[in-house]
Amino acid sequence: TLRGAEVRYQRIERLSLAVVVTARKLRQYFQSHEIVVKTDYPIKNVLRKPDLAGRIVAWSVELSEFDLTSVPRGAIKSQMLADFVLEMSTPPGEEKESPWTLSVDGASNIRGSGA
Repeated sequence: TLRGAEVRYQRIERLSLAVVVTARKLRQYFQSHEIVVKTDYPIKNVLRKPDLAGRIVAWSVELSEFDLTSVPRGAIKSQMLADFVLEMSTPPGEEKESPWTLSVDGASNIRGSGA
């Protein structure tokens, strides 16, 4: 799960972070196999940009030792709605809490429910 400032990362940064964390946990597999990342985002282009700064540079250097390939993920007809909802949903940290309103029909009293 995302912690602290990671919640406010842009979507491409969160995807890059997911690949980095996965590479750290599955290092032996990443070193011995070609890894294909299926995504709709240009993760390979972002990690190879010459004008990167900060954490993305560190992630790029860390991932450069692996044989990573990024391919576009094809749209599956039954999955298009789920993809749309995922892209349009707000990140967990941005949800605003609204007060709840409780409405009763008058059939309850102090000693329990009435009729």
